[in-house]
Amino acid sequence: MINKNNQPTGESSEPIGDCVSIFQRGRKWYANYQLEGRQQRVSLKTTNKKEARARAMKIEVQLDEGTLQKRVEAKSIRECKQLYLEHLQVSGRAAKTIGKYTLVMERILKLGEDLQRSKLSHINVMFVDRYKSARIKDAEALEKKPPSLQTLHDEVTIIRSFINFCIRRKLIATDPLAGLLNPDPPATEQPWWTWDQVLTILESCGELIRPPLTLLANTGMRFGEMQHLTWDDIDYANNVIRIRPKDGWQPKSKDQRVVPMSSEIKSILESMPKISQWVFTMPLTKQQLVTGKQWTEKRLLERLKGVLKKLGLKGHLHTFRHSFISYSISQRESEAQIRAWVGHVDAEIMKHYTHIHDQQSQEAMQRLMNRSIQRPNQGGERNQSA
Repeated sequence: MINKNNQPTGESSEPIGDCVSIFQRGRKWYANYQLEGRQQRVSLKTTNKKEARARAMKIEVQLDEGTLQKRVEAKSIRECKQLYLEHLQVSGRAAKTIGKYTLVMERILKLGEDLQRSKLSHINVMFVDRYKSARIKDAEALEKKPPSLQTLHDEVTIIRSFINFCIRRKLIATDPLAGLLNPDPPATEQPWWTWDQVLTILESCGELIRPPLTLLANTGMRFGEMQHLTWDDIDYANNVIRIRPKDGWQPKSKDQRVVPMSSEIKSILESMPKISQWVFTMPLTKQQLVTGKQWTEKRLLERLKGVLKKLGLKGHLHTFRHSFISYSISQRESEAQIRAWVGHVDAEIMKHYTHIHDQQSQEAMQRLMNRSIQRPNQGGERNQSA
C-alpha cells in the first residue's frame, strides 16, 4: 500500500530528489515514483544502498528531463500480429499485399509455438535465422522449390516492418532486431522474349485472351493494373489509359500514371463490349458462370501457358512487361520515358535489361572492326589483322 506521501507503507523509504524514493525489500533496493499518473516500483538490482541512491538519482534526472519511458509489459506475438494486420487493412493496403503479410505472420506465429517463444521480444536476430532455415526445410519436406534469396529478403523485410510497428505503438520497449542485416540479394537477369516472339505469341492466342495479353505486351503494365482497369480509366479524348487506385486496390508503389494508347490498343478497346465496369473480364465457361468477372492471374496464366507450350517458349504474364522494357531500350527510348510508361523500375533492375543489346552489340563491333581493317595506313596499304 502507498501512504499520502506516495511512500510504501510498512517499508522504510528514503527520498531521492523531489520525485523518487528508495526502499529496501529483503536485501534488494527498489525505486518508487509516479510516471504518467501511475505508481512505478522498480528494482534497482543492487543490495548496496550507496549504489541504489546513485541509480535512483538517474531516474530522478530522467523524470525531470522527460526522457524516462514507461515500462512496457511483454506482449505476445499473437496479439501484436492481429494489431498489425488490422493496421495494414485500415492503411488501405491492397488485398494481395495483406495476404502476403498475413502468410508471413502465420509462419512467425507457428515458428514461435514450435520453439516455445511466444513473446514479441523473442523475435530477435537468431529467431529470423531460424525462420529462414525453417522456410527452406519446409519446402524440402514438401519436395518444392526452396524460396529464392529475393523471397527470403522480402519476408525478412516484412518481419522488420512488423517489429517497427510494435516499437512505434510502444508494444515493446527495446528493438529485439537491433543489428539485423538484410542486404538486397544480387539482382537476377530478367526473363524476356524478343519482339518477334511477342508477336508470335499474340498471333497464336485465341480471341478470348488476345485483348488483355496485347495490352500487357504493348504497354508494359503489370497484371494487377490491367485487371483493375475500368472503362472510366480509358480516356479517348486524350488518347491515354489512366492507372489509378480503386476500392481495395492500388498500384504497386502507389504508381499512378497515364499510358498513351497505341492505335492497335485503341482499336481493340473500341471494339470491346462494355459488359461490366471492368474492361477485361473472363469468358463464361462451365467453371466460370458469372458475367463481367475480372480475370484472375491464375486463369489467364493457365491460358498463356498453353500457348507457350505449343510454341516451345518459357515465361509468364510478367514476361510481357520485361519484353516491353527490353524492346523499348533496343529502340533507343530513354530510361526516363520508359519509366513514365511502365511505372517504377529500380535502377539496378533496369541494368539487367541490357542483355537485349547482345546481338546489337555484336553487330556494332563487327561494323567497327571492319571499318578499322579497311582504313588505309600511311603507306597506302590496308591494315592487316594481327
